[in-house]
Amino acid sequence: MTNTSPLSQILLASGDAAYDWDRRADRMEWFGHSETFFGPHVVPPDDPQTFFASIFNDDRTTVMDCQKPMFDRQYRMEHPDGRILWVHERGTVEFEEGRPVRQRGVLRLASLAHERHSRYETYGYDTLTGCLDRGHMLEQIGKA
Repeated sequence: MTNTSPLSQILLASGDAAYDWDRRADRMEWFGHSETFFGPHVVPPDDPQTFFASIFNDDRTTVMDCQKPMFDRQYRMEHPDGRILWVHERGTVEFEEGRPVRQRGVLRLASLAHERHSRYETYGYDTLTGCLDRGHMLEQIGKA
């Protein structure tokens, strides 16, 4: 989907994607860099069932549970090329008579941050400097 609005251009520049989900009509419209999440030359899903099918099975309850007017969540998606992508999503939900009628969100790729965090935890790197932390370094020196 090509949208030339300034907001879509900003989303394209950032590599993020956004959606507008009319929950009454059960239709989604996507803006920005949706190929990051759904693959190149793939039309992003216009129905929530197809979108939810791309979410890693263990994370679907996280995504389907929207009971508050604002949300900030992370979950995994299964990319068509087989990779697992970590996604950070922030958005809003509009309610009428206690039922959600519209949901809007922005998706940002968070895989690199998760890989970095895992590396720091596994190998004892300091998250601020990227160097071995003091305790881990002393342990390594003690082994030498």
